[in-house]
Formats: sequence, C-alpha cells, structure tokens
Amino acid sequence: MSSTRPQIALRNTLCLLLATAFVLLPPSASIVRAELISTEAVLQGAATAGDARARVRALIAREDAALELGRYGLTPDQARARIDALSDAEVRRIAGRIDQLPAGAALGEVILIIALVVLLVALTDYLGITNVFPWIEPRDQPSQL
Repeated sequence: MSSTRPQIALRNTLCLLLATAFVLLPPSASIVRAELISTEAVLQGAATAGDARARVRALIAREDAALELGRYGLTPDQARARIDALSDAEVRRIAGRIDQLPAGAALGEVILIIALVVLLVALTDYLGITNVFPWIEPRDQPSQL
C-alpha cells in the first residue's frame, strides 16, 4: 500500500503539531521523592487533614458551587458524603488545589488546545481532506492515474 503525497504531508504535519504540543503543554507528572517521615510530621498531617476537609466542605457550601454540583446531578448532601469518604491525602490534595489555583487559571491551556484544533482543521482544509472553512482554498491536487 503506497502513500500519496498529501497523506505523507499530512502525517508529517501532524507529527510536527503533536511534538510542538508536547513541548508547549506543561507536564502532567510531577517529580517524585522518597524520604523517611517523622512521627511529628504524620501527626501534623493528620491535624491538617481535618482543616483541609473543612475547607473543601466550605467550598461546596457556597451557593455557586451547589448550583454547579446540581448541574452534575449531585446534591450538597451527596457531595459531603463523598468528601467524608475521601482519604486524608486526597482531601489535602484537593484543598491544596483550591488554595493554589486562581479562578480561570486553566484558561491559557484551553485556548492553546482550541488554537491547535483550529490550526489542524485549517491544515486539513488546505490539503483538501476536509471542507470546514469555506474561505480556505485547497491546494492543487496532483493528478492521479
């Protein structure tokens, strides 16, 4: 099975776009360390888990959060029960994200992904594979025998 020039060009372009996306998007995995933990650190972690659980409960008690939970079919009582079922580490991780992320922090990544999708669709229009944007003229196709 032989590939035509547009297919090869499309494959090369897609590889370039994916490589660029991997370089530009932040890595999702974090660096892992292993070390001994003291008893005091464990006890302090248990105390902060209760504070973290209270912060997460306070978040879902807000009216806007309750409305958003309702959109997903979850009542505040069900959300509280699920928070109570979480481990201390999970609650601390959620509370840490609440403290660290300002509102709309992921907007830049969403815009980048949308821009890459639009660019990919425009490229496929230019190659003549799709016809999504009517103002993009496909390039001349080589004659096939």
